[in-house]
Amino acid sequence: MAWVLAMLFLLLTAFATLALGEHYLADLVVAFPFALAFQAAWTTAVPWSSRERSIPLLVGASLTVIWIGLLRYAVRHSSYR
Repeated sequence: MAWVLAMLFLLLTAFATLALGEHYLADLVVAFPFALAFQAAWTTAVPWSSRERSIPLLVGASLTVIWIGLLRYAVRHSSYR
């Protein structure tokens, strides 16, 4: 039951954020790997050498950098000229 409420909260928060014009969809997409990287970086209960901490940190940071790079340097479609 708790996961249903969590999903409802997540969906309503995303909808409200987009509907009120506070963020673009790209902001919400990159928020997940960004939050994943920070959660892994600041979790003190798991040691740095543990795979449970290092893999989410590397994946989250990598996906964030890739997403920002794609947004910045993406090839534009020819009809946008």
